[in-house]
Amino acid sequence: MSAAPRVRRFYGVATRPLTFFAAVAASANPSGAFCTAPPSRARSTARRSRALPPPSAHVGPSTVTSASPDVLASSPAASAATVTASTSDFRRPLLDKRQYRTVTLPSNSLRVLLVSDPGSDVEAASAHVKAGHFHDPPGRAGLAHFHEHMLFLGTHAYPEEGAFEKYLTGAGGRANAYTDMEDTNYYFHVTPPPGEDRGEALSGALRRFSRFFVDPSFDPSAIGREVKAVDSEYNMGLGDDSWRQFQLMKTTSNPMHPFRKMGCGNAETLTRNGANDPRPDLVRFWNDKYHAENMRVAVVGRGSLDELQAAVEETFSDLRRNSGEGRLQGDSGSDAELFATAEPPVGAAFPTWNTKYDGAAAFRQGVELGIIREVLPVKDVRQLSVAFAAPPATDPRVMAGQPVKVLSHVLGHEAPESLHSVLSEAGLVAGLSSGAGIGTSDFSFFTVTLSLTENGMKRRDDVMLLLFQYIGLIRSLAKGDGAERLEQFHDELRQISDINFNFSEGSNPTSFVQSVSKRMFEHAAPDLLPGSNSMGKHDRDALVDYLSLMTPANAIITVIDQALEGEGDDGPATSARRAEWAKEKWYGAPYREVRTPEGLAALWADPPGPEGGLTVPGPNKFVPSDFSLRCDADGGGPEAAEAEVAEAADTSKVPPEVLADEPAFRLWHKMDTKYRIPKTTAFVQLVSPKVYESPRSMVLCRIFREVLGDELNSYLYDSTLIGLGCSVSFDQTGIRLTFQGFSEKIPLLLDVVTERMITLVSEMEEGPDAHPSLARKFEKHRLQILRASKNSLLGKPYTVANYYSKVLLEDGAWHVDRYVDELEDGGLTLAECGGTVRRILEGRVAAETLCMGNVDAEGARQIGEIVEERFVRRALPLSDAERPNFKSFVLPTEEEARRIYGDGCRYPLALEEVAAGAQEDNNAVEFMLQMGCDHTLQLSGTAILILLGHLGQSSAFEQLRTKEQLGYIVGVGSRRTAGRGQGMSVVVQSSTHAPEQLQERIEAWLVQFREELENMTEDRIQDEASSIVAMLSKRDVKQSDEINRFWGVISGTVSDTDALRQRPVFDRIEKVADELRIGAGGSDDRDDRSPETGKNTAADIKNKLLVFFDRFVAAGAPERRGIYTCIYGRSSMDLQKVNVGTPGVLSSNEDVRHLKSFMSTWPTAPMK
Repeated sequence: MSAAPRVRRFYGVATRPLTFFAAVAASANPSGAFCTAPPSRARSTARRSRALPPPSAHVGPSTVTSASPDVLASSPAASAATVTASTSDFRRPLLDKRQYRTVTLPSNSLRVLLVSDPGSDVEAASAHVKAGHFHDPPGRAGLAHFHEHMLFLGTHAYPEEGAFEKYLTGAGGRANAYTDMEDTNYYFHVTPPPGEDRGEALSGALRRFSRFFVDPSFDPSAIGREVKAVDSEYNMGLGDDSWRQFQLMKTTSNPMHPFRKMGCGNAETLTRNGANDPRPDLVRFWNDKYHAENMRVAVVGRGSLDELQAAVEETFSDLRRNSGEGRLQGDSGSDAELFATAEPPVGAAFPTWNTKYDGAAAFRQGVELGIIREVLPVKDVRQLSVAFAAPPATDPRVMAGQPVKVLSHVLGHEAPESLHSVLSEAGLVAGLSSGAGIGTSDFSFFTVTLSLTENGMKRRDDVMLLLFQYIGLIRSLAKGDGAERLEQFHDELRQISDINFNFSEGSNPTSFVQSVSKRMFEHAAPDLLPGSNSMGKHDRDALVDYLSLMTPANAIITVIDQALEGEGDDGPATSARRAEWAKEKWYGAPYREVRTPEGLAALWADPPGPEGGLTVPGPNKFVPSDFSLRCDADGGGPEAAEAEVAEAADTSKVPPEVLADEPAFRLWHKMDTKYRIPKTTAFVQLVSPKVYESPRSMVLCRIFREVLGDELNSYLYDSTLIGLGCSVSFDQTGIRLTFQGFSEKIPLLLDVVTERMITLVSEMEEGPDAHPSLARKFEKHRLQILRASKNSLLGKPYTVANYYSKVLLEDGAWHVDRYVDELEDGGLTLAECGGTVRRILEGRVAAETLCMGNVDAEGARQIGEIVEERFVRRALPLSDAERPNFKSFVLPTEEEARRIYGDGCRYPLALEEVAAGAQEDNNAVEFMLQMGCDHTLQLSGTAILILLGHLGQSSAFEQLRTKEQLGYIVGVGSRRTAGRGQGMSVVVQSSTHAPEQLQERIEAWLVQFREELENMTEDRIQDEASSIVAMLSKRDVKQSDEINRFWGVISGTVSDTDALRQRPVFDRIEKVADELRIGAGGSDDRDDRSPETGKNTAADIKNKLLVFFDRFVAAGAPERRGIYTCIYGRSSMDLQKVNVGTPGVLSSNEDVRHLKSFMSTWPTAPMK
């Protein structure tokens, strides 16, 4: 595929698991049926810190007094900001109703983008600073990253460490930041409760946020603790292949270039082995880099542009203009600038390449380039990458002519006779991507990455030759008669880019400000919104010059495979076997490298022409031309259309209607009148009990899916470029098909995919002799899925703990080892694969279909007809009793556990495993407390559980992560399991504390948390409950939000009885929110409302929290049902061995099966 993601390794403030608000309306079915990786917990972006006053010896900026926040807030700028661009100056999507303005503040020349969006429930802001770990001072690796952490830990105006986060939590918000190589980005969002004065929450957040850049305290008492946090973050990446590969590129670069630096930092680098206080360098870094000239700010709010401008003028006018003003005292006194920017060489092909840092090149031909490197990975992967040194993406010629996009498109294309197609048909690659890789303002890499099969790794010399032959073919076209075709590619990509931009929907405000604040350094108002997606005129000379860089002398060729150590002298020539193995300094990746042999370099630099079969792709047949709206089909002209939009402004809450309701087929439909974009989504769920009836069936279905993808790629690859998407997946409940994109092409997409599904089944059944190409693809994907399955337990320990608890808690969840057994030793065949899918499609099936967007009822029926003809009429109807219905087991209480294991058993129970990775030294614990299910908790209990998880996250992060420094990962949140099970999960990952210590600290925290709830004021309860209401009640931002919301409810009923399926509850989230809404009546079955008003009060909610906690959470609670899932790092594995055989400790799959034999299951009925 083209356009590989640009490699940007971020070092950020701590992340944490997200409370699963959206899960309230989620499907009853467990997600991710085939566990090729342990299911990751969703993570939010907040951090919590404890409150400490600034030290008396701490002196702030000379220009800032110790005025109170209120005084600071009431000091507006002396004069109004200068407006530099208004809405009409911006190139905007056709349907963008937001208003835009850029201003420059008079006091400091800070440039700010203001976006007024009255229709958004989320308000957000971001500050982007042009300073990253390239600017770390010598001997203090990771300072920029550490500095980013420290800004969250108190300012002089708001000295309490947790002040900003505490404010955001009460306003339904979160904050985070990341440190990149040359940049640092800070961002936050708030979700004000309904009815709050417009802009109040945002203004308060801006008031606190801006002080990061005016008067940070760099509190000495917080420094030692936060060093531990960064060290924990560093340790978490030691076993991660992506971090290891990235640091290896850095460590082997030019020592004179800042790219060489290690960016994360650790306790050793930040304190110089404990011998040095980093605070003076922190102050110096802030003095030099954190000022208005080096910053850009973006704000999205519900207020008018004038109101937003006033808020920004009020809060950001105190920023220093430049590094010479208002410097903090306590500076280290070292030189302010480490590097000087060199003048561009006259006549250079790319004028900004390798000019920024004293003219030093990070990678030089004949030194760091022109090499072959071999790396031993942690996971079982086979990969070959070729990284060509290239000019930065911001180089004027690169930005104007966009040669990177054209080359990425051609090299990564998957059409017949493309490089990908030829290699795939030969069974050499499982995937190919190309595009911008590592990128800085000084240089970049254009990288081609190939995921190799076992045969491909053995024949990597052939793969390399084909790659350079294809590059040679493109180069000859660019220089000769084929230049016109490459220009057509450029124009086609520009057309696609314009279409996608013009019909793009509103983006998440938080993501928008985060990205646009960075783009403000690179683009003026007209191109600020499209950014680098905007393409100018084709520049043939720039393309030819860029292609001239794609030579072996200008490349780093990296081979990644665990089996490299075993290769003999007769192995491939693309090898570094002549060199000795070494270890990268910071992350420990084993590697060896040699200069590319002259013979190979000469062959690849001027390869013979391909013998045949390699060509560039043809025109894109999926580019749409019909953008008409079905809701305007009745005519009436623009005025009527505008009236219709106004009349339909609130239709997002109106659910889809049923067009067909038969025993084996139901068709839902809703035509969009609100978003007015020419796009349609069709979801199809083929409900079948046979997909997940055994591990063997599941792996055969997964292989079928991958082979189908291969078969369709060559035809449908172009559709992905225009935003047309289709997916086929197999899960516990059957087969899911998704089609989405521009309406004109959806019927064609559906027809092609479903027809190929049917014919592929027949071809597979005919066997490998009749279809050798399919046999090669079958074997390729069997091995790929086998490796992925084995790698799944090599993930982060806390995600592996979550996976193990899922296997324990969910009825019918197959352990990954069962998949490995079938894939490795099960004798799977091509014919059996086809036969398995046929038995599913022609067995007992029911189809649930939703068509939404720019599609009328007749169009929906046409889609439904294809589904019926291809699937429903070929199958037998599915009865309620045959529908797949997965449940969650009920964990035993302490009393019940004693009946199973005896009076001396450990409780809570513990499921313990040793980390699978030989180099994994992190420990992790997940404490799962079951509270019941939708049926037992109903609306009120579900709401209280969500609020409890929300409050618990804030408390646990502050205590366990910030104060006790147990580890970088600390999270608390509500968790849903199969069959509508509900509970609360507490997660901690640590490189310094063993699992039993983590369990002790979690139990101690729960006692403390109960006291905090008891002492919590009603005002705080009201603020926190209101923030949950605001988050649950957020309006949809775009059409896909509305569609996914309705489909989540519909698909969540596929395991229910017919009576329940007939009345899905589309407004369940709103009903849950009402349970926490102060002044709302709540559900009819409640008896805890205020007797005077019959409505919720903060006192009611607090009382329910305490009762809920004492019933389900507190140690010794009568209905406490908990289990600790523990992953022991390799350095702690002896501790795990001691516990084997202890009653109440599960140490094997047999132990898990034994416990399950005593466990009942929760009811699967939905809440009312």
